[in-house]
Amino acid sequence: MAMRLLLAVASLMTMSASAAADVVTRIDDETVTGTVTAVDSRGTVMVSEVVGRQTRVASIPAGEVLSVRFNATSPSSRKGDLIVLSSGERYHVVTETGTAGLTGISCTSGDALHGKNLVRFADARAWVPLGKDADAVLREIDALVNDRDVVLTVEGDRLTGVVESVGSEGVEVTARPGRMRVRRDMLRGIAFSKTLKPWVEPGRLLAEVHLSDGSVVVGDVRGPEAGVYELRSVLGAVWTAPAAGVREIRFRGGKLTWLSDLDPVKAEVTPFFNRAWPWRKDRSVWDNPLTVAGVVYARGLGTHSRTQLTYDIGAEYVRLISDLGIDDETRGTGTATVSVTGDGRMLLAPFEVTGGGRPRRLKLNVAGVRHLTLLVDFGRDQDTGDHVDWLNARLIRK
Repeated sequence: MAMRLLLAVASLMTMSASAAADVVTRIDDETVTGTVTAVDSRGTVMVSEVVGRQTRVASIPAGEVLSVRFNATSPSSRKGDLIVLSSGERYHVVTETGTAGLTGISCTSGDALHGKNLVRFADARAWVPLGKDADAVLREIDALVNDRDVVLTVEGDRLTGVVESVGSEGVEVTARPGRMRVRRDMLRGIAFSKTLKPWVEPGRLLAEVHLSDGSVVVGDVRGPEAGVYELRSVLGAVWTAPAAGVREIRFRGGKLTWLSDLDPVKAEVTPFFNRAWPWRKDRSVWDNPLTVAGVVYARGLGTHSRTQLTYDIGAEYVRLISDLGIDDETRGTGTATVSVTGDGRMLLAPFEVTGGGRPRRLKLNVAGVRHLTLLVDFGRDQDTGDHVDWLNARLIRK
């Protein structure tokens, strides 16, 4: 009895230790569990793992890492205005007093980000003051097709023109009536021109650092030194963040290419009746976060039967990895047929995907393939609920 009790306690302690560990996932889906001791996006990720009774240190090249998920994190909170950049970065920071003629938004430490930077208007895509429903405002901003700045007010007005300054007291904008100041308490947000400076991926390994307050910095990361990470944005800002506030570091570029970062050379959408559902990047068919079996995925494709997407991958890659499932938004309905071909050759024979189940993992050899085609076809229930998600779909280079 005593031995059983000891074994049970040991088992619980092992489970607890495993649950409390950091997890490093390689681009080929292999994982290393332990304690991450160092991250250098231009070098390696160091993780200390326990194997049996021994502790060993694994050194993994950053270019071969998909993500680093940390266990020890600070509670979630948001202190500061939200600034969204063209690179996809999100800063929850304090907007400082602005002066007419500035070329950007002067901002300083929020909850997780520490430092002081000037975000150029040319790099900004949205600004939402603290206290507003940021998600609702961003949805409205995303829906705009604006080649000029648009200031949104709490009264429902939209002032289109050129934002001259953004500060703690409000904004100055030159619009049709002329130059005017809008007080902070009258603001819902700012949509900056979407055509001013389109974002171009730099073509190198980038780290996406996700913080406890919802901030995301894209660029380089190094640390921790004395419990602090140094974050260098690809757009020039330099921040620091306490290690306890770093939730996850995701990598893109290097040997990995997200399928949602590519545009298909051919996209065919065939409706069953009259309505064709569009395919989406990093969102479901109904424009929700990609979610299957209760798990939310940041990257992937949302498709509907019948959709055929063909990509020119130039024989640069050796493997396609993706999870496949029907999005939870269908509430368990949906039956679709999925297949994959490369240069007309069958790489994945047609198989059935049904709603309500766990996703299926695909690992396909695409070595030498130039044209890769994904097909989501009608299933047994015509097109009802056929919201097929390609979750974390990615290509791995040689």
